[in-house]
Amino acid sequence: MKKKIRIFSLMLMAILAVSSVVGCSKKDDDNAGAGNSSTNNSSTSGDNGNGDGPDKNVVTPDGTYVDHVEPEPDVVGTIHERSIGSTEYKLFNGGATEYKIVLANNPTMYDGKAAAEINMVASEATGVQFLSLKDDSVAYSDTAKYISIGDTGYLESAGITIDYDAVGPQGYEIITKGQSIFIAGGDKGVFYGALDLLDILFNYEYFTAAYYTVDKNVKDVVLPDLDIKEKPDFLNRISPYGETFMNSYGRDRMRMIHDSEIFVQGAKTHSAFDILPPATWKEAYPEWYSNDGQQLCLTAHSKVEEYEAMLDNDGAIPEKLEAMIQAAVEKCKDLLTADPDHDILSISQMDVNVWCGCDSCTYLIERYGTPAATQMIFINNVAERMEPWIEENFPGREVFFDMLAYHKSEKAPAKEVDGKWVAIDEHVKLRPNVQVFMALIGADYISGINAPTNIAMKNTFLSWAACSGNFAVWTYDCYFGNYLVPYDSWGAMSDMMKFLYKINAHTLFIQGNYNLRTSTNFDSLKNYVYAKLQWNVNLDMQELIHNYFESMYRDMSDTMETVYWNMRTELFSHSFKGRGGSIWENALQEKYYSKQYFVDQLALLESAIDEAEKYKTTDPTYYAWVVDDILGETIGPRYGLLELYKGTFSEYERAAFIEAFSNDVTRLTVDRVSEGGSMADYLANL
Repeated sequence: MKKKIRIFSLMLMAILAVSSVVGCSKKDDDNAGAGNSSTNNSSTSGDNGNGDGPDKNVVTPDGTYVDHVEPEPDVVGTIHERSIGSTEYKLFNGGATEYKIVLANNPTMYDGKAAAEINMVASEATGVQFLSLKDDSVAYSDTAKYISIGDTGYLESAGITIDYDAVGPQGYEIITKGQSIFIAGGDKGVFYGALDLLDILFNYEYFTAAYYTVDKNVKDVVLPDLDIKEKPDFLNRISPYGETFMNSYGRDRMRMIHDSEIFVQGAKTHSAFDILPPATWKEAYPEWYSNDGQQLCLTAHSKVEEYEAMLDNDGAIPEKLEAMIQAAVEKCKDLLTADPDHDILSISQMDVNVWCGCDSCTYLIERYGTPAATQMIFINNVAERMEPWIEENFPGREVFFDMLAYHKSEKAPAKEVDGKWVAIDEHVKLRPNVQVFMALIGADYISGINAPTNIAMKNTFLSWAACSGNFAVWTYDCYFGNYLVPYDSWGAMSDMMKFLYKINAHTLFIQGNYNLRTSTNFDSLKNYVYAKLQWNVNLDMQELIHNYFESMYRDMSDTMETVYWNMRTELFSHSFKGRGGSIWENALQEKYYSKQYFVDQLALLESAIDEAEKYKTTDPTYYAWVVDDILGETIGPRYGLLELYKGTFSEYERAAFIEAFSNDVTRLTVDRVSEGGSMADYLANL
């Protein structure tokens, strides 16, 4: 693998007749390809908690300064209460332990998963596992030595009360009392609590789906004195990138989920024709469908005067619409009965940017200024009728009916009055059991939520907040037509998380290259940062980034962090060359990327592999992994060279370069170049 990198980087240097000096720090040379990370940090952008470096201002390529966008203030009211101290007791002493795990007589799936994780990691760290007991065989005492997992009788006998309502289904508490440790909380929260305890005891942490850290050869561990209460800032944190979106093991340990874990089966997004299938209903009820057949008609082609009577005079629901609502209600009952384990049921438009244009739909669109009004009135009626049925058949079950603010329905039916957004009327205020899933696909996710260029996006969020108390948010974080080109949302990430928390978003899907198995351009770092910020929006992004490099790359961390900051510097300069913030932007152009940039990055990455050589004998497993990981980071620059500069290669050089690239992307499972384009097809057409 090392030989391959050396071959392609030296070949490129020969082609371009340049000399790339790894570690160069000539501050007066604008074309210096690499500097130490502190030089790059201070020369690119301001530190507002977004990982942008230590300076207050942004340095532009021509040397002028621009005030940084005002950062979003830290949020208040979150639950991240952490008191971590030490006791006089030993959890492990000389490589042995007297502690046992206590489980309830009927433990939940996540209780068992937590116990298994604790034993697996303890074994890797110390060579010792804990014995497990059911709690009917133990009683609490100050000298008893147990790790209690879940809602056990041992927890009750200790007199500990857990605030289950406060921590919710994914939060937890960890408490030391006497010589015992107690982990309890929501269903999945117990497992997340176990991960937290293991991090405290053994520095156990996942950074990617494949890489984690854990202390080894541990002999002695002091019993920690813990009083921890954690609740994630966002309830549902859907994994952004393919490495965890398609890997449940790594996803669980990075405390993220898959969208299939929350949506009722058969009613995910773009579900209109799943709720009322044309094959079932269209022949008998053609009025339920738009004239072009691509969407539902959510007014059922009723008469305009019937809608006027319903909205202005509390009149009856139009007869045609009543039948359509009732059919949707019966379908929702069937879906919820068939899937009792998931609680978000989507009634949302098909994924085409068209809307019904019948007279009644047009009347509502003109009255409220947005097509969203038609689906809000429809889904409110469905949700209202479903509420008593759910309470009767599934007592205590909290179901949310979901609509999309997407394409035609992005705009909220709201207006600004004295600087405050308000719904146009009560008919377009969503019920408490209805959520809006905002998916602003045309927005700029590079500039940041507080940038002057994003005032429209911010107002869209705020106007929807006037119409709904429940938010799910779907943002976009890659070029869907070009996965291997970096999308420069780095400076916007932290502010966006804080803002979304403040408007009461509870579900986030920051959609990156979700169907790409192995990414490049430090998208794995993005995945890690998003996982952390979605749990706690107030975390310092720069600390997260630095910790990632230190933990992942050990002695290579300075070099790899320099590669990262060089990329950030390069991407920042593109905003002054005409690149916008759209996910559909053609961001791979010669006016943005020079040949020299790619060659310098590859030379640094080759240097990192040289630095990893020491681990070949001392830690061969880590060596094999980290070399492949660094090689994965070469894919982005190599792809850029192929796309922009392969015409400058001789026929022999181009063939050799393509062969090496093809071999590496295949072995590393970099299997897509875009959302709809496979790497295999791309290689076949080179």
